[in-house]
Amino acid sequence: APFSVVSLLGFVSFSKRHSLGFNSPFCMAELPSLPARSGQSSEKSPCKKRPKLADEDLLAPPDEEGAFVGPRKPQDLPSCLTVTQIEAGTLDGCDLGPVLCVTDPLNGLFPYNIGNSLWSASVEIADYLRSSQTGAQNRRCVEIGAGAGALGLVLWKRGADQVTITDLEEMLPLMNLNIRHNKAADRVNARVLDWADEGQVSAHAIVSELGPFDLVVGSEVSYDDELHSAIIDTIAVLLGTPRPAMTGGVPLGQARGKRLHDSGAGARAILGIPLRDEDESLINLAVERGFEARKLKLCPANRDHSSPIAIYELNPPAFYTPHLG
Repeated sequence: APFSVVSLLGFVSFSKRHSLGFNSPFCMAELPSLPARSGQSSEKSPCKKRPKLADEDLLAPPDEEGAFVGPRKPQDLPSCLTVTQIEAGTLDGCDLGPVLCVTDPLNGLFPYNIGNSLWSASVEIADYLRSSQTGAQNRRCVEIGAGAGALGLVLWKRGADQVTITDLEEMLPLMNLNIRHNKAADRVNARVLDWADEGQVSAHAIVSELGPFDLVVGSEVSYDDELHSAIIDTIAVLLGTPRPAMTGGVPLGQARGKRLHDSGAGARAILGIPLRDEDESLINLAVERGFEARKLKLCPANRDHSSPIAIYELNPPAFYTPHLG
């Protein structure tokens, strides 16, 4: 299996992410199945009380030197959190080892958010990167709608120069916890990115601070068709796709060639999209706006996701005019 989930402190093994059981002072004896991907969960928090670790130690961002701050051992984490091992595969004959993705699927520690869980498409994209031997060396990568940041951490393992994992502000503590837990602060950072803000203000702020990216990744970001236009605009901003007036007619590859370490690779996005009508419309809209779409892999439905998942590559147009703001 490409990954396994381990319950911390409870020392209870369970299969995938379906049946959870804990036996610890922080959690109830029996926990229900994970909540659905949408809608509020009606279950009570699995944590009877906050962990003994101070919140500032558990949730604080990494220090300036990237030192590992906070819990240093698995048993230091609250028992209501789970850890998913996602194998990063091999690169140039070297075993990269696993990414340890900490999640809070039952919202026991973190405020309710669907991003507290690990998306099935993240696991499928990681499997694709591993099986296709897709490297990220000399690349600047950003994950949108990151939640815990699993894909960004896989790209870090696979040699990316810089990785930025992004989501709404309330997800920063979980993203930073995962950066620290994987000791990845040397090349991974977390930023706030809201697709819905007018004119993609937060995306422009990230690019202004860190520069444009070579690769955008996202899993199951297509759940709300009202956000599709903003998501496509955001991807264009993060990839540095110029507006026509910004380049004076210079083709995209030439305009961006100085930034790319390997000018033959090009900038692109890789998205994992469930094959539902409302999700596929994101890809259709991207094509209407000039992106080239290529299906890299089709992942059949299984016990972890009831709908098939398609992994798409989106290549940006030479020029792009935002449609919001």
